[in-house]
Amino acid sequence: DLALDIFDRSMPATIFNEDALTRGVDLSADRFRAAVKEAQEIVSSSSAEFEHYLQPTIFSVDQKSSYERGLLTHYLETPPGVDIAFEKGYPKLREVSLELQIEGVSFMDLSDALVRRHEYDEVFLDFCHLNHVGNWLIAEKIYNESIEPRNNRR
Repeated sequence: DLALDIFDRSMPATIFNEDALTRGVDLSADRFRAAVKEAQEIVSSSSAEFEHYLQPTIFSVDQKSSYERGLLTHYLETPPGVDIAFEKGYPKLREVSLELQIEGVSFMDLSDALVRRHEYDEVFLDFCHLNHVGNWLIAEKIYNESIEPRNNRR
């Protein structure tokens, strides 16, 4: 409802109320942990290999272009407070991912996969979606750091 209400652009209480934000981040982390573990179980029960990836976001990249900064201020496309939610929530998801890795879940942090994005044209369509170049940069990192090393060990 928040993302679709184009008339109410006020900051939601779940963001400006610090207790509510903390509860929301903790709840998201718990659900994230459960979803990753469930996905691992489904994949493993099919005798396949599971690898969990933490995707980059526009909020996790350095040196934002003027286009990227503009996306974040676009009235209808970036809900109020989503930047704060990612600022508080993304590190928690990384923390959960690292804990799961210690527990045996194969994990790769892709949050730096877009560092070369400025060599190309813009890669973000909005605050949470990438175009084909952004997806290619992520796929390239997965291939170079996960798939190719496994192929070379065979």
